[in-house]
Amino acid sequence: MLDAQGDATTEIFGSLSEIVPSSDGTHSNTIRIKVGEAKGLRSGMFGRARFSRPQSTEPSILIQADRLVRHGQLTAVYVVDSGDVVRLRLVRPGRKFGERQEILSGLQASDRLVVSEIASLKDGQPAKVVN
Repeated sequence: MLDAQGDATTEIFGSLSEIVPSSDGTHSNTIRIKVGEAKGLRSGMFGRARFSRPQSTEPSILIQADRLVRHGQLTAVYVVDSGDVVRLRLVRPGRKFGERQEILSGLQASDRLVVSEIASLKDGQPAKVVN
């Protein structure tokens, strides 16, 4: 939406062309967006951008939310490596779907997730694998 036009219904689609790699100290960054032709659009006009994340073709990984381990701002899960050893793995959580949590990164579908006694686990201890 372009604020100078005063019309909240006008949408102009564009693509991100540049992110200036410095911040002004207010947690804001300058970006440049390439837009097409639009009625009343002039150089230097102020507008607000809304970004959408591209839809992934890969299925999301969802786990039970109670399997997440939180340490301050860090989120992790316990996985069992190929040598049957428990490892703490940092993950990036996404949206929550009821009792399930989407994992955006840090976990693959083939990883073996620890599902019990999570509160008493330590990284590097042997795991008892049960099918």
